[in-house]
Amino acid sequence: MTFFSLLVRHGSLSAAARELGISTAAVSKRLSQMEARLGVGLLQRTTRRTGLTAEGELYLAHARRILADIDDMEQLEPYPTRYEPEAMSVIPMRYEPELRVWVDHFPHGDRHG
Repeated sequence: MTFFSLLVRHGSLSAAARELGISTAAVSKRLSQMEARLGVGLLQRTTRRTGLTAEGELYLAHARRILADIDDMEQLEPYPTRYEPEAMSVIPMRYEPELRVWVDHFPHGDRHG
Protein backbone atom coordinates (compact mmCIF):
# COMPACT_ATOMS: atom_id res chain seq x y z
CA MET A 1 0.00 0.00 0.00
CA THR A 2 2.79 2.40 0.90
CA PHE A 3 4.62 1.56 -2.32
CA PHE A 4 1.57 2.23 -4.48
CA SER A 5 0.74 5.46 -2.66
CA LEU A 6 4.32 6.67 -3.16
CA LEU A 7 4.24 5.68 -6.82
CA VAL A 8 1.05 7.65 -7.45
CA ARG A 9 2.32 10.65 -5.47
CA HIS A 10 5.44 10.87 -7.65
CA GLY A 11 3.48 10.47 -10.88
CA SER A 12 5.98 8.29 -12.70
CA LEU A 13 7.85 5.06 -12.24
CA SER A 14 11.22 6.77 -12.67
CA ALA A 15 10.48 9.43 -10.02
CA ALA A 16 9.31 6.74 -7.60
CA ALA A 17 12.44 4.71 -8.37
CA ARG A 18 14.66 7.70 -7.51
CA GLU A 19 12.80 8.19 -4.22
CA LEU A 20 13.10 4.49 -3.34
CA GLY A 21 16.72 4.25 -4.48
CA ILE A 22 15.99 1.38 -6.89
CA SER A 23 15.84 1.02 -10.66
CA THR A 24 12.81 1.93 -12.73
CA ALA A 25 12.72 -1.70 -13.88
CA ALA A 26 12.46 -2.83 -10.24
CA VAL A 27 9.54 -0.45 -9.65
CA SER A 28 7.83 -1.68 -12.81
CA LYS A 29 8.31 -5.31 -11.76
CA ARG A 30 6.96 -4.64 -8.26
CA LEU A 31 3.91 -2.87 -9.71
CA SER A 32 3.32 -5.75 -12.15
CA GLN A 33 3.52 -8.24 -9.28
CA MET A 34 0.98 -6.19 -7.28
CA GLU A 35 -1.38 -6.05 -10.24
CA ALA A 36 -1.03 -9.80 -10.84
CA ARG A 37 -1.67 -10.57 -7.17
CA LEU A 38 -4.76 -8.32 -7.12
CA GLY A 39 -5.95 -9.48 -10.54
CA VAL A 40 -6.51 -5.93 -11.84
CA GLY A 41 -4.55 -3.18 -13.54
CA LEU A 42 -3.88 -0.28 -11.17
CA LEU A 43 -2.14 2.10 -13.56
CA GLN A 44 -2.37 2.91 -17.24
CA ARG A 45 1.22 3.32 -18.39
CA THR A 46 2.51 5.17 -21.43
CA THR A 47 6.04 6.19 -22.30
CA ARG A 48 5.40 9.70 -20.95
CA ARG A 49 3.07 9.29 -17.98
CA THR A 50 1.00 7.05 -15.74
CA GLY A 51 -2.65 7.36 -14.83
CA LEU A 52 -4.88 5.53 -12.40
CA THR A 53 -7.38 3.00 -13.65
CA ALA A 54 -10.79 2.91 -11.93
CA GLU A 55 -9.51 -0.03 -9.87
CA GLY A 56 -6.34 1.92 -9.08
CA GLU A 57 -8.39 4.87 -7.81
CA LEU A 58 -10.38 2.57 -5.56
CA TYR A 59 -7.26 0.78 -4.29
CA LEU A 60 -5.52 4.12 -3.62
CA ALA A 61 -8.48 5.50 -1.67
CA HIS A 62 -8.59 2.40 0.53
CA ALA A 63 -4.81 2.32 0.91
CA ARG A 64 -4.66 5.96 2.03
CA ARG A 65 -7.45 5.40 4.56
CA ILE A 66 -5.80 2.26 5.96
CA LEU A 67 -2.36 3.91 6.15
CA ALA A 68 -3.89 6.91 7.95
CA ASP A 69 -5.68 4.58 10.38
CA ILE A 70 -2.43 2.72 11.06
CA ASP A 71 -0.66 6.01 11.69
CA ASP A 72 -3.45 7.05 14.08
CA MET A 73 -3.24 3.74 15.95
CA GLU A 74 0.54 4.05 16.29
CA GLN A 75 0.12 7.50 17.81
CA LEU A 76 -2.00 6.17 20.70
CA GLU A 77 -0.37 6.85 24.04
CA PRO A 78 0.25 4.86 26.01
CA TYR A 79 0.10 1.94 23.63
CA PRO A 80 -1.34 -0.98 25.63
CA THR A 81 1.00 -3.93 26.13
CA ARG A 82 -1.80 -6.14 27.46
CA TYR A 83 -5.43 -6.43 26.48
CA GLU A 84 -7.29 -3.71 28.29
CA PRO A 85 -11.01 -3.35 27.47
CA GLU A 86 -10.89 0.43 27.91
CA ALA A 87 -8.07 0.67 25.33
CA MET A 88 -10.26 -1.06 22.74
CA SER A 89 -12.70 1.86 22.80
CA VAL A 90 -10.28 4.10 20.86
CA ILE A 91 -9.81 1.65 17.97
CA PRO A 92 -12.02 2.24 14.92
CA MET A 93 -15.03 -0.10 14.98
CA ARG A 94 -14.28 -1.50 11.50
CA TYR A 95 -11.21 -3.24 12.97
CA GLU A 96 -12.97 -4.75 15.96
CA PRO A 97 -13.63 -8.21 14.41
CA GLU A 98 -9.95 -8.63 13.47
CA LEU A 99 -8.82 -7.42 16.89
CA ARG A 100 -11.21 -9.79 18.65
CA VAL A 101 -9.57 -12.71 16.81
CA TRP A 102 -6.17 -11.44 17.97
CA VAL A 103 -7.37 -11.01 21.57
CA ASP A 104 -8.92 -14.49 21.58
CA HIS A 105 -5.67 -15.97 20.27
CA PHE A 106 -3.40 -13.94 22.60
CA PRO A 107 -5.51 -13.31 25.72
CA HIS A 108 -2.63 -11.80 27.67
CA GLY A 109 -1.26 -9.63 24.88
CA ASP A 110 1.67 -11.98 24.25
CA ARG A 111 2.21 -11.95 20.47
CA HIS A 112 5.10 -14.37 20.69
CA GLY A 113 3.20 -17.36 22.06
